[in-house]
Amino acid sequence: MKERNYANNRYVIEGSSVRKLHGNTSRPSYEESMNEWLERRERKQRQRRSEEARKRRLQREQETRMDLITFIFLTGAVICTFYVCASYIGVRSQVTNTSKKIAAIESEIISIKNTNQIELEKVQDSPDLAYVYKVATKELGMVHPKSNQVIEYQQVKSDYLKQYEDIPEQKEENIVKKIVKKLKKN
Repeated sequence: MKERNYANNRYVIEGSSVRKLHGNTSRPSYEESMNEWLERRERKQRQRRSEEARKRRLQREQETRMDLITFIFLTGAVICTFYVCASYIGVRSQVTNTSKKIAAIESEIISIKNTNQIELEKVQDSPDLAYVYKVATKELGMVHPKSNQVIEYQQVKSDYLKQYEDIPEQKEENIVKKIVKKLKKN
């Protein structure tokens, strides 16, 4: 296809036919065609960038969008986490209560051991009864009481006696004091 310009009229020769071009008959200059090309190029690049931005935005939306399965899974995970935490707190409180009970029982055991130790020392500190009987009968002349000398009394359940005031001393020394003095000497 050949193009010719005859006195500002444009004609196209194609094969054996010649046609006249309508419109602007003058040929655009190099600068105009270059500007037009650059504008088309920039338009295409803007369109391509806007299309890429739209695709990236859609992709980000799809990535951030949570589907139903993911939502159910995350909800289940949160519920399981809360259940485990609540169970841990319950077990921890049971351990604390058990520790307190153990401490109370241990203190009670220590108290009972101390009481047993005190009672054991009382038993060990008591004088030998055979020796007391020997001293009372042989050295101090004690005899068994007669039936009319025995006085019965109600036994007190506790094994100790509270003394609210001093017992007045007797002028004469009785047999019990003699026994105690003899025991203190030995």
